[in-house]
Amino acid sequence: MKIEPGKIYMMPLIMGPIADWEKRVGFGFPAVYGEVQFLSLQYETDSDSVQALLPDCYRPSEKPIVTVMFGYYDSVNFMAGRGYRIATVSVAARFDGEKDHIEGDYVLVMCEDDTIPILAGCEQLGIPKVYADISPVKTMSNGHLRCEASQWGHLLFSIDLEPLKKQNALVRSVAAKRINERPTARLQIHPLSRGSARRSLSDHLAD
Repeated sequence: MKIEPGKIYMMPLIMGPIADWEKRVGFGFPAVYGEVQFLSLQYETDSDSVQALLPDCYRPSEKPIVTVMFGYYDSVNFMAGRGYRIATVSVAARFDGEKDHIEGDYVLVMCEDDTIPILAGCEQLGIPKVYADISPVKTMSNGHLRCEASQWGHLLFSIDLEPLKKQNALVRSVAAKRINERPTARLQIHPLSRGSARRSLSDHLAD
């Protein structure tokens, strides 16, 4: 088997390249999601608590906001039309380097319930992904909406929201624009053959 320079590969190599490096988009090709739903909860905490969770190259934003989000993707092109669920915990953070300055949401952990997006996100984008069982949105007897992420029956984290109020189109549009404009920040570790590691900062706009 010949490994072609300039091509993007994922394991196993026998599957061949998935894209040209120079023409890559995201993790190799344009990702299309036919349907996307999110349910999230935000709260403000103290800066010291956030700083303890961040790499030393980041610092908390002026407002140290924590976001717990559950998402549902369906009709995904790179999954042959199937879908998957996602649950993330992120904190508002800022990076100030010699050249680049960026403020966005640093992902502490991203849980998903399917191997394909986990591998693609870890290998190509450096997102801290792990597997978890993620529930659909549950409507409880008291009218609350609840989502859970767990492993082997042990709860990792969840959100429990009071019944949602209907919002007008303008409010939904402004909220969506605000969310989509915030970059997602991360830290990638690149192992080297001599036992050391090279770190690189990377960021991308959320879809």
